[in-house]
Amino acid sequence: MFKLHQYNIEFTAKKLGKTQGFTGNAIRGSFGQALFETDKEIYNQLFEKNKKIPDKIKYLIQDNPPPPYIIDIIKFDTHINKGQKIIFALKLIGDYSKYISKLYEVFEKMAQNTIAGIELEFSGINKVTQPDNQKPYFELNDYKNRKFTDKNFGIILQSPTLLYNNKRLITDFSFKTIFGYINRRIFILDQIYGDKKFKPIEKIPEITPNIIKLSKTGIIRKPDNQPEYLLMGWKGKLDYHIKENADDILPILLFGQHIQIGTGTAFGMGKYKLEYL
Repeated sequence: MFKLHQYNIEFTAKKLGKTQGFTGNAIRGSFGQALFETDKEIYNQLFEKNKKIPDKIKYLIQDNPPPPYIIDIIKFDTHINKGQKIIFALKLIGDYSKYISKLYEVFEKMAQNTIAGIELEFSGINKVTQPDNQKPYFELNDYKNRKFTDKNFGIILQSPTLLYNNKRLITDFSFKTIFGYINRRIFILDQIYGDKKFKPIEKIPEITPNIIKLSKTGIIRKPDNQPEYLLMGWKGKLDYHIKENADDILPILLFGQHIQIGTGTAFGMGKYKLEYL
């Protein structure tokens, strides 16, 4: 399996401001621009789509391989006050964590360039450790002994979640479908960046939907030198009921919170929270 290293990147607002558009887009765009301007070698490692795809997963990669990093918005409000802390998480997969020591200049550059139209000062990096054992990374094995203690649980889609099938946003929210995206994502990441030992769960226990409370959310993207376009994603909550033993899938659901779900995770999309007793 692969290890996930999380670094919370902190900025301080220099004046009042209002963010422009979806914050994850702005963070990823600012990060990419600043990295390109300061260190093209690392830029190529993180941003260029030149990863070798193992033959066994080529059929699972629709367009491009997932990048070796994930952006997670921790604290970034719509209206920003002077002196307010702005925080986002940069999660680096496996060996790519070695680059963090070379990214301080990049974060300084991000502040100079502004993020989402906000003037900022770079305040520092905090390495995130696990609260229970202080391990400096997260991995699937951290959750192997967790068990459900109730027949009901929920999956909250906290940021716009792009779940596509044949390039169309899904409307099937059966647990088998939703779990398939997480199961498959872990498998793909492990094949590209890990030790290739993860075996996807094939027999999914019977779990039925209780309540579906989702809404479509549109995000406008404007790539460099390209016309803008609209991405549609889901936000809200899915409640499920367990009809048979499902403890084998719980570690995957818990670890999946760190790597997010669907496409666009490098833009802060697909963040979800599992609610279970």
